[in-house]
Amino acid sequence: MGKIAELVDKGYELDSTIKKLKKELDEIKKLVKSHAKKYKQREVVGSKSMAVVSDTGYTTADPQLLYDHLDEQGREHEFWSLVNVKITDAKKLLGETGMSVIGESGSIPFNKISFKKQ
Repeated sequence: MGKIAELVDKGYELDSTIKKLKKELDEIKKLVKSHAKKYKQREVVGSKSMAVVSDTGYTTADPQLLYDHLDEQGREHEFWSLVNVKITDAKKLLGETGMSVIGESGSIPFNKISFKKQ
């Protein structure tokens, strides 16, 4: 067996192990976060380690208010460089044909890899 074949087999093994561990870790995180929230604890202590539970911040903006604010400053031309399209939502509204008129699709050759059992 060649070096590349060995790497493919090793990649499959690692990928499988990581997926199993990630699933287990996600379940543990869910349970610890639930406990922390219930008891209002920012730190949950184990016998050899601890979990620190923190908040996740977010910011939202109303596009019309953004445009109005930029317009007041004479910078409305900058609006379009700040706005992104939710592609999945736009496809639902316009369909594939409508998206082909306003969007661009493509692919990056040899950019993604997944490991599968033979």
